[in-house]
Amino acid sequence: MAMVLIQRTWKKHSAQFWVILNEITVIRNPEQLSAIAAKRKPSMLLLPYGIPIALGTIGYFLWMGMLV
Repeated sequence: MAMVLIQRTWKKHSAQFWVILNEITVIRNPEQLSAIAAKRKPSMLLLPYGIPIALGTIGYFLWMGMLV
């Protein structure tokens, strides 16, 4: 969310989210959805995968009371 807000591309990504959600509910064919996603990938803002993993791990530790 921070990356989208900093780059001020909220409208673009919001519209893209609704298009993707619509495709998932209407098409429902994994092969077809994969092909569409591959075409869309160059225009998307990609998040480095380490960031969600780190946030998820920290969130889990907080949830389980493992952080001091």
